[in-house]
Amino acid sequence: MNKTRKGDVLLSKFRINMLPTNKLLHRFNIVSSSNCEFCIHDEETISHILLHCSRYRDPRLQLLKEIQDLNTDYSDTSLQSLLNLDKNAKIKLRAFEKFFLSCNRF
Repeated sequence: MNKTRKGDVLLSKFRINMLPTNKLLHRFNIVSSSNCEFCIHDEETISHILLHCSRYRDPRLQLLKEIQDLNTDYSDTSLQSLLNLDKNAKIKLRAFEKFFLSCNRF
């Protein structure tokens, strides 16, 4: 995947926890609710988008597959484990970039 300016900005915001999720936008009174527009009862956070929201199921499965392909022993799908930037950091970050771009959310 080619690097894009939009992808780089998304990754930067992701790494500093500033992606414009409803939780963040609600904090600044930009949206009326912090809840996910798709799930309704769940707060829209980065972890909700990455791990739980059914709207992003297919991009999530692709992200997990790409990360698991880096290490065939990999089975931990916790957010902390996904964010662990080990020796495959650049590849993982590009997989996250692809995930966020494919979500068409930001």
